[in-house]
Amino acid sequence: MDSGIEGKFYTKDSRRFIYADNIWNVRDLGGIPVSNGGYIAYNKIFRGGELKGTRINASTVGLKYLKDLGINCEVDLRNDNESKRQTSTMISGAEYFKESFVTFGRIKNLSNSSKASIKRVFEYVADRIHAGKVIYAHCVFGYHRCGFLMSLIEGVLGAK
Repeated sequence: MDSGIEGKFYTKDSRRFIYADNIWNVRDLGGIPVSNGGYIAYNKIFRGGELKGTRINASTVGLKYLKDLGINCEVDLRNDNESKRQTSTMISGAEYFKESFVTFGRIKNLSNSSKASIKRVFEYVADRIHAGKVIYAHCVFGYHRCGFLMSLIEGVLGAK
């Protein structure tokens, strides 16, 4: 006998923070109000801290939790020194994409190299979302580069 409940829920005017064992600052981009009166869809784009690197190594339990969320594409925004030259995903069976850029300072002061990198990341994420992939994007802590990318995505989606 199946006693599970199916359906959808929405967290109005709130972001969904997620506890994933030994992974920092994990959030679901879903639930943000957009200009057409709807909300950004849940369980499509997640952001957070690194999975393995200079500051932290995700636990097996944390990585399994990300996989159980449906995440099947890792977008790594760290530079080679931060990532210890990581070249593959920590999430079993997921795609891996790596592109670093510098965002410190004002957006108008971004180098041409950083602008080109941001464009490549943005195009990759859009392509993977259209292909039905669930994204986990991260830098080291999930704040600066990752936050910058998420703010661009929110803007394109019409976030209020």
